[in-house]
Amino acid sequence: MSNPDRLSRRAFVAGTVAAAVSVAEGIAPRDSKPPAGAPLTEIDACDAVRSMVRGELTAERYAGALLARCESQRALNAFITLEPERVLEHARACDLQRLNGAKLGPLFGLPVPVKDSVNTRDYPTTGGTPALRHFRPAQDAPVVAALKGAGAIVLGKTNLHELSYGWTSNNLAFGAVHNPYDDKRIPGGSSGGTAAAIAARLAPLGVAEDTEGSIRVPAAFCGIAGFRPTTRRYSTKGCVPISPLFDQVGPHARTVRDLALFDSVAAGDPSPLTAKPLRGVRLGVVRDYWFVDLHPDIEKIAGEALARLREAGAVLVEGTIPDLSRLIELTTDPVQNHDVRLELAQYLKEYGAGLRVEELIARASPDIREIF
Repeated sequence: MSNPDRLSRRAFVAGTVAAAVSVAEGIAPRDSKPPAGAPLTEIDACDAVRSMVRGELTAERYAGALLARCESQRALNAFITLEPERVLEHARACDLQRLNGAKLGPLFGLPVPVKDSVNTRDYPTTGGTPALRHFRPAQDAPVVAALKGAGAIVLGKTNLHELSYGWTSNNLAFGAVHNPYDDKRIPGGSSGGTAAAIAARLAPLGVAEDTEGSIRVPAAFCGIAGFRPTTRRYSTKGCVPISPLFDQVGPHARTVRDLALFDSVAAGDPSPLTAKPLRGVRLGVVRDYWFVDLHPDIEKIAGEALARLREAGAVLVEGTIPDLSRLIELTTDPVQNHDVRLELAQYLKEYGAGLRVEELIARASPDIREIF
């Protein structure tokens, strides 16, 4: 994800730490269970699936509640494609499976929004760019196939910064995504649509993608949880690419246990996670670059977080990385700006998009054409 808006990475670091302030003040969602009688849109993915598997909640009713919420929050512009009848049809099919005694997967009946850079057979995959507005891949991306194989339902395709090339999700082709907490602010990018959808309770768990911060930045700006896994932990085949060195699909959620649920399915590893003690764990702390010019409130919260890690037994190793800013400049944009044309060309050919990179860029929005 490049930075066409010329916003400094330090500004985004400040925003990331600011999200910790929101969590500390109780603004952002926590891992606690909603009180009895809470709206269906407030429950997390784990509880929703459990209720549907037990028959306490039908998949159709749950999907209907999320779709109603999607309709009420249309102004966020979180979705590029949303087809309520298709979602309800799949939900009714899930209910029939349960009634017929079928084996139910770990994501049974769960509607999951998918970033519109990830291939889906039943929906267009636009990459947020005009030339792919009507592009329909023949197959789901492997990560989508894994989610559906575990019982999930695709809840439409979410808006993003065009071609994932930006921090803001101000998409000139499909409209800007708005932050759920203040519609005059950005949700971050490039996976802004998925993050906004999760924060606004349109769904509890969604598919995002990260090249240079596209999961982490919107998670911070929308006050939710995001997991950017190790590169290639999940397959990124069938995703509109930038660079194979950096691209990685991953989840957005409001609770960490929902991130773990996604990971268990996408990685094919259902073994339970166990807490590991921090005593003796060595964590590097590099204050130059990352900690320069922080707002006093943010600096205070960051310091308190480090103190809590130390109290839990972690060993904080203070150090410096000379010329870190220059190192970042050499290893991010130049690499992806070299790779993207080659990778996009291969993607368009492999999945039968029917156009060349040059045509795709010629039809892109002015800000994207300028970058390329």
